[in-house]
Amino acid sequence: MEVVLSADPGEFLQAIESLLDRSPFEHQMLASIAVTLEAQGQPDLEPARFAWARRRDGIVVGAVLRTPPRRLVVAQMDREVAEAILARWLEHERELPGLHGPEPAAARAAAAWSSLTGSVSELTRAETIYVLREVNAPLRKPPGGPRLARLDELALATDWVAAFTREVGLIGPDDHALQQATRARIEQQRLMVWDDGQPVSIAGASPTVRRIARIGPVYTPPEQRSRGYATALVAAVSQRLLDRDAEHCILYADAANPTSNSIYQQIGYREVATASEHTFNQP
Repeated sequence: MEVVLSADPGEFLQAIESLLDRSPFEHQMLASIAVTLEAQGQPDLEPARFAWARRRDGIVVGAVLRTPPRRLVVAQMDREVAEAILARWLEHERELPGLHGPEPAAARAAAAWSSLTGSVSELTRAETIYVLREVNAPLRKPPGGPRLARLDELALATDWVAAFTREVGLIGPDDHALQQATRARIEQQRLMVWDDGQPVSIAGASPTVRRIARIGPVYTPPEQRSRGYATALVAAVSQRLLDRDAEHCILYADAANPTSNSIYQQIGYREVATASEHTFNQP
């Protein structure tokens, strides 16, 4: 088995074709991140890195990527492959803040990294991966309606994405990088708001890959919650994506949050897999 390290998102996308063939939903996050990087170019500081494991017959059986300072994102893979990839990754990077990916691969990779480095792995978030093919209209439509976010709302949108990042415990980029990423979403018409006289909720989407579109982030300020805004907005964003170029929409929900899980199920999202996030603490 050979493990390849690369800084080329296009090369990575070619390598993970077989993973996408086998499990398109579980690996859509890997693919959409790489597609975004390929389209927008690598950042000047701390560029993304990729790795994959290839058997002697050429079949790729596991992969990871990292866009610093974020956690490592892992593909579905067995224990032996996880150990091989992370041992190779250790040659490039000695410390990781954590990792994220589908189960059981995430747990296997976290255990492998802990064994290699002596760091302590902590499960910090369990998630449900939901997929939708047809939208169910929400039973209760709140006042206002959905629309695309505008560039004159960039500051507000960036603040809300930052608030979402903090609330769910993600490791996000610096303020400038976050603003640039939010600007790109607005310019590419991949960010929508629910407008009830003013923006009251926001929802984004990643590029569609293999007719699958991933929704996120979804954020409503605390003072605007429990009014149905997020439910209606996610339904609207999902329908827009299905009308344009997607056959399925996918999203990740905190398994410990019954409110968000209920929202997505009402719209028509159905569980297809689970994922988890692990944080590493140096001994």
